[in-house]
Amino acid sequence: MNLLIRNVKNLFLFCLLSVLFACPAYAGGSGGLFRNLIAANFAENPDLILDLLRNQSEAVLTIAQAGAGKKEPETAPDKKTGTAPESAANISEAEFKKLLVKTLNDDPNLILDVLRAHPEEVLAIAQQGNQERRKKALLRQWEQDAKTPKPFATRNRPMRGAPNAPVLIAAYSDFCCPHCAKASQVIEEYLLSNPTKVHFIFKHRPLASHQHSRIAAQYFIAASMQNDLKAWALYKGMYNGRSELMTRGEAFITELAGKIGLNMERLKADAHGEEALRILEEDIRESKEFGFDGAPYILINNLVLAGAPSPEILDFGVREAMRLK
Repeated sequence: MNLLIRNVKNLFLFCLLSVLFACPAYAGGSGGLFRNLIAANFAENPDLILDLLRNQSEAVLTIAQAGAGKKEPETAPDKKTGTAPESAANISEAEFKKLLVKTLNDDPNLILDVLRAHPEEVLAIAQQGNQERRKKALLRQWEQDAKTPKPFATRNRPMRGAPNAPVLIAAYSDFCCPHCAKASQVIEEYLLSNPTKVHFIFKHRPLASHQHSRIAAQYFIAASMQNDLKAWALYKGMYNGRSELMTRGEAFITELAGKIGLNMERLKADAHGEEALRILEEDIRESKEFGFDGAPYILINNLVLAGAPSPEILDFGVREAMRLK
């Protein structure tokens, strides 16, 4: 029995991939006691399958994408489990390989039933595969990014984190953008858990499709002219109240700013003043020069992330930026 389990672990991935790619209709009738033994082992220990899938998450993702349009057999065979005779554990490795491949190809539901019983784990494995695939693509991109310095203006912009941190994160964002809101939350959590590792600056990339994006940016800039902490409170409040910002615009911003305790007369004047407009246009110009055609775009030193990153991808970028520094 130990030989059987060891061989299952060593050989199963090959069989699993071939079955999932081919997935023939059930022919029935030929599995015998060996088939029952495999079924019993998988039923008792689904991690025989799931552990292998976890270690090959990219392959699982590829298979899931390739098979998304395929239909499963209309009916699944009934499964019968039993105990193999003792001599089954003593077959040769070559015979075992041949029999295992045939059994799993004849009856792919031996595998598929386990996967159907653990859909959340299979989804998590596929998502892990997507993360691993993205990391490899980012590493290729970042090799080129690191060769091109991307200087940007910092004067009169509020910052968070440790001023002497090895990594500077700059987020080119829009207060009305849902993906930007998600990115802001990921960055916020990262700053809280890594207070000495990164320094953060918020840059503006208002999208033309969002009516109140520019005025929100102008008010954030104006708030920073009064008090950095209150400016960050306004930043958080506008993202948290994004739906209301999108419907009420400036009225919502001024109401929020009043609750925060900003000087409202000065705030309104500064928001519509030349300096706020200059800073806003400077950020927009920078983003276009860097080739950022939307929002959010995040710079991690010189490395570029497009879109809202997961916490894992943001941390991956920070660690890579530190390595390349």
